[in-house]
Amino acid sequence: MCSLTRHSSGYSGTTSASPGRIIIPVYQGRKGHPTLFPYHVIMELRKCETLRDLIHSHGERILYLGVTDEGTVLDMDTPEDYQKILERCGHESF
Repeated sequence: MCSLTRHSSGYSGTTSASPGRIIIPVYQGRKGHPTLFPYHVIMELRKCETLRDLIHSHGERILYLGVTDEGTVLDMDTPEDYQKILERCGHESF
């Protein structure tokens, strides 16, 4: 059984209690993903080159949300990353 869990359900109360905030999950001090953006902020993406630029331009809106899901900081950008996650969860090779 994989120890990685879904954390998105924890967002619903936070988004309701903090409308208009950019919510960034944090696992053991490391910022992770997915970052949640209010609609009016994400619509400004065309004015910025990257999401990082967008976040920095709205620093006062950031809410860091502590989470217990290590999956928020794991990368799956390469086939090797994916393989490591499969192995960690006890699945066969892809």
